[in-house]
Amino acid sequence: MPDHRTRLTGLGAMLPESLWRELLALGPRVNRPAGQVLMRQGDPGDVVFVLVRGRVRISQYEIDGVEMPLAIRRPGEILGDIAVLDGTARTATVSAVDACDVHAVSGPLFVGFVSRHTLARLLLRHSFGRLKEAETYRAELAVLPMYQRLCRTLLRLAEPDGEGGAVVEVGMSQEDLGRMIGAARNTVVGLLARLRDEGVVDTFRQRVVVRDIDALRARAVPPDDA
Repeated sequence: MPDHRTRLTGLGAMLPESLWRELLALGPRVNRPAGQVLMRQGDPGDVVFVLVRGRVRISQYEIDGVEMPLAIRRPGEILGDIAVLDGTARTATVSAVDACDVHAVSGPLFVGFVSRHTLARLLLRHSFGRLKEAETYRAELAVLPMYQRLCRTLLRLAEPDGEGGAVVEVGMSQEDLGRMIGAARNTVVGLLARLRDEGVVDTFRQRVVVRDIDALRARAVPPDDA
C-alpha cells in the first residue's frame, strides 16, 4: 500500500502512517452531503473531524452576519482540534463542498491521542504553518493588483488537486471570491471573464472551474516581477 502522505494534505501528511491509522480508528467514519455544515462558529469544541474524502470550506461570519470564506481544506486535514485542545468555542464554520467522509473523534479521545504520542509540538508547527498562510494572504490583499489577487486565490484553492491542465472546481462562487480578495462582485465577474477568454477558467453561476493551472500560475505573478 502506498504511503498515505503522497495523497493527503495538512496534518495527515505530517503524521506517520501508523499514527494516522490509529487516529482514524478512534472515531466512526460518517458521510456528510455537499452543503451540510460540520461545525459552526461559536459552538463548543467537543469533537474533532478527520477529513478522509472530499473538500470542506472554512468560513467566518462577521457581526452583521456576512460570511467571509477563508479556505478550502482537503483530505488529511484535522478540523476543530484547536477548540478541543484549549476548551474554547469554534472560531470558524466548516461546511462540505463535496460529499465528504470524516471520522468523528470525541474531544477526550483526541486529547488522549495527542498526549500519548507527544504530538503537541507537531500540532503547534502545523498551526504556525496556517498562521503564515494567513499572513501571506493578508499581504497579498494589501499590495497586489486585483487581477493577481484573484489569480493567486484561485491558485491556492485549486493547485493541491491537480497539475498542468487538470480541471479543478475551486469550490467558491464568484461572490465568495469577491469577499476573499476584497472586491465587488462586478469586478470579479470582469476579471473572470478575462481569464475565461484566455482559456484559463470556466465560470458558472455558483462555481468556477480552473482548466489550466500552469497558465493561472503564470498570471499570478505581477508583470514587474515576471
